[in-house]
Amino acid sequence: MRGDGKGLQAEDERAPLISTRFLIIATSTILILAAASIAISWFGRAYGARLSLAGHSESTEIVDITIGRDRLAFPANTIRFEHQRRSGVAERVDLYLLWPEMTGYSSGERRRFDDLALSQSLVFLQISQSTMSKDMSGRVEPIYRGLLEPEI
Repeated sequence: MRGDGKGLQAEDERAPLISTRFLIIATSTILILAAASIAISWFGRAYGARLSLAGHSESTEIVDITIGRDRLAFPANTIRFEHQRRSGVAERVDLYLLWPEMTGYSSGERRRFDDLALSQSLVFLQISQSTMSKDMSGRVEPIYRGLLEPEI
C-alpha cells in the first residue's frame, strides 16, 4: 500500500500468496518423485529375485555340454558360472557342489554357498579336455607297471 494525496490505494489488491511458477515446479517435482518411486518398485519386483541369486541358479534343468569327444550332462544349479549354463560345445565347465551331498545350489542351502566361513563344505571342479595323449588307463603300463609289479 502506498499513501498519496488521495489516501491509501492498493497497488495489488489480489496478489497471489504463492506464484504460479512455484506451483508448477513443486507439482512437477512431486510427480517425478512419484514416477521414480513406482519405477523402483516395479524394477525391484521384476529383477529382485534375479539379483538376489547373485549368479547362482536354482534350476535343475539338465545342460548337455560337449567337451572334446565327451558329452556330459549336468543340472544347471551345479554349474558355477552363468555363461556356461548353455547346452553345446565348450572348452571347459566349472562346477560347484555341496559336500558330502554332491548337490548344486538351492535356496535352502544358500548360506553354504554365500558364506566364506562355510566354504569347506563346497567342492569346486573344473572339467576340460585332456591335454595328455593318454588317460590314466593308458599311463598304467608304461609309467606305473614297474611300481606295481614286484621285480623278479
